[in-house]
Amino acid sequence: MLEEEIYEKEKKYLRYINILIILNIFMVIVVVLIYLNINEKNNDYDGGGRLSVGQMPPKMHIRLVNDVNEAKSRTLEYIEILGLEGLSVKRVVSFKKYFYVYVKENESGKTAFALKLINLGTFSFKKFPSMYPQIMWNDKYGDRAKKDVSGVESMLLSLDSAKDIAEDVAKKLGASYSLTKNPDVYYGFFEFIVFKNKIAVGEISINGTTGKVFFKLFPSEPIEFSEFI
Repeated sequence: MLEEEIYEKEKKYLRYINILIILNIFMVIVVVLIYLNINEKNNDYDGGGRLSVGQMPPKMHIRLVNDVNEAKSRTLEYIEILGLEGLSVKRVVSFKKYFYVYVKENESGKTAFALKLINLGTFSFKKFPSMYPQIMWNDKYGDRAKKDVSGVESMLLSLDSAKDIAEDVAKKLGASYSLTKNPDVYYGFFEFIVFKNKIAVGEISINGTTGKVFFKLFPSEPIEFSEFI
């Protein structure tokens, strides 16, 4: 009889433990779901009522992009979904498997940001052209895009000084290298397209505050280089 009582008590004890385990698992699931929901909202919006640059919007369906004109129209669709206004496509550089698309602010004339558009239809912002210029140095559309941009000031480094730095880098590369005459002026840095024997081969980015230089080679020779503005 005593053994049966002990057995029943053990069964009740184990039952309570199982209930507690299930409750704990349920609580963990709820916490994770809440975190993911908050994180998704924070990732999508910059605090100003618009989607932040750099991610593929959930409303944007993936489809193939076959040429420069489709890359341009796809980017304009992307800008519209983000809720950004006063922007247009400045330049598209076409490669075998993807496009580099440069977006410009119409009013200021500054280059806002650049996107890497995979020909399968997806966007990648973080990997183009590198972490430093597009993410770390872009005061308005980079990693600071979720902050108030009303206080974004002009860069300390002048355009002429940036040109001098870029030209010095080009000279060190060799006599066959040259730079675009009209560099891209972003919020936080300057960027010069580098040509070798008149073929675009990469970019020189110069931080507008520190003067730091980042040189990025294109992975292959462009198929097409189209300026729209």
